[in-house]
Amino acid sequence: MFVHDYLLPFQRQKKGGSVEITAPGFRIEHVPYMLLVVKPPDTKPMVADPTPYLNHMLYTAMQLGHAHVLVPYEVVFGFSNIGFGFYPTFRYWRDKATLLFNDIEYPFIA
Repeated sequence: MFVHDYLLPFQRQKKGGSVEITAPGFRIEHVPYMLLVVKPPDTKPMVADPTPYLNHMLYTAMQLGHAHVLVPYEVVFGFSNIGFGFYPTFRYWRDKATLLFNDIEYPFIA
């Protein structure tokens, strides 16, 4: 499921070692343009290809034998176009480490 829903769509978004964020949302760097009533640049933000970071994270988890490995920011930013897109939320979240914490317990429904 992960490969079908995330990795395959992601492969189509990679361009030369980077990923273009298609829905960046509000961008703080556009505020000066808004204050001057000038159209901001149309360029989309580019983030690093997260594949090497994901590979390293998974390799580390396999070496350690458990899943208690911190998810690198680059992985989250790189996959933020997938699904509904969450680039703006993650970019402006103050304490990103809480979102990447590896010991989250989900409700168990029997």
